[in-house]
Amino acid sequence: MGTPFPSPLETSEVRVTLNGGAPERITLAREVRAYDLRALAREGEPLLVRIDAPTWSRPGEPADQGVRVEGIRVSPAGSTP
Repeated sequence: MGTPFPSPLETSEVRVTLNGGAPERITLAREVRAYDLRALAREGEPLLVRIDAPTWSRPGEPADQGVRVEGIRVSPAGSTP
């Protein structure tokens, strides 16, 4: 995740909630990078991920943009992704 150009935000605080648990606050910078989070999950059940982030608008760009998320990878704890 990150806030790369054309975002006018140098940094952005997001809240990531996993499976309805307590939100974890993360401060993003412009560069997109990986973040490691842990969640309790049961085999065969979905992992619910919610990202609350500020939105922004800039002339010439589509309205209501937010942070950039390039993907989500899930792996069991203790394994090598």
